[in-house]
Amino acid sequence: MGSKKSSSKSSSKGYNKLELPGYINAASKAAVASGMSINERQYQNYDKDRMAELAHEEKMGISKARNAGEHYKPYFEEANTMYAGATRSWKDVDQSAYMNPYIDNVQTDTIGRMGDANEQRRAEIRGTAAQRDAFGSGRSDMIESKLDEDYIRSTGEYVNESNVAAYQSGKQTFEQENAMLAQVANAKVAQGMSAEAAEKSAYQTLMGAGQVKRALEQNKMNFDYLEFMEERDWDIRNLDVLVNTLAAVPYEKTERFKSKTKNESKTSGGGLGQVVGAVATVAAAYFTGGASLAAQAAASGASSATQSGGGVGSTADLMPGMA
Repeated sequence: MGSKKSSSKSSSKGYNKLELPGYINAASKAAVASGMSINERQYQNYDKDRMAELAHEEKMGISKARNAGEHYKPYFEEANTMYAGATRSWKDVDQSAYMNPYIDNVQTDTIGRMGDANEQRRAEIRGTAAQRDAFGSGRSDMIESKLDEDYIRSTGEYVNESNVAAYQSGKQTFEQENAMLAQVANAKVAQGMSAEAAEKSAYQTLMGAGQVKRALEQNKMNFDYLEFMEERDWDIRNLDVLVNTLAAVPYEKTERFKSKTKNESKTSGGGLGQVVGAVATVAAAYFTGGASLAAQAAASGASSATQSGGGVGSTADLMPGMA
């Protein structure tokens, strides 16, 4: 591979011979061979998952978040019911339900005691009736009649007064009940908010732990994928380095005409640049699966390089065994 390839052209005045260094020809052959090998290889897909699934903790957190209302909504529902009771109007309720306890416990008892006192007074009057009647008939009857009138009057007055007291007592009880309902409703709201906060904290903690686990799993998946890509494309990247080197390295071209020798230096171009382009096309074809197209491009580039007189040599020189 270290031998120099040359091309010569005869003329009536002599001959013209162009030569390139052997390492340029050898590197070009290696690049084309590597590119053709890559092109003939079957494209290799990555058959593993690249996205990490939700962690178990994240799934639990989502489930808890979806059903969280089952734990704290009953508190708010009870609070709403109690708030509705606390905002009732005294005019809209059955007032007798609040007045009757006072009437039953106070008024009835007092009227009973007033009646007992009246009967006791009547008995006393009747006990002394004989003495009073000695001075004239009918005096005891007049006293009893006056006693009954006083009893009826005092009882009526008391009933009126006690009804007013019963009304005031009932209204006060109603207002106290409303205030108590509002306090209990506020307590239910506080319980509901506490339960909601605890529920949110629980599923947020689960979600946070799950996200950390999923991030770690995703990092591992990314690492595995990069390792696969590095192993799969290792020779392609090496070929890329070689192609770029061939495209940029300066080389000497020696031109001989009869007995004269002329040396000049220039960067790689002309025919060699076309060969390099063909090799790059072959390598790029691996990523698209275009094997036949890449092969044609490589053959075309190599043929153009030979025809340009760049000194790389024939197609047989570039791809041994394919002539």
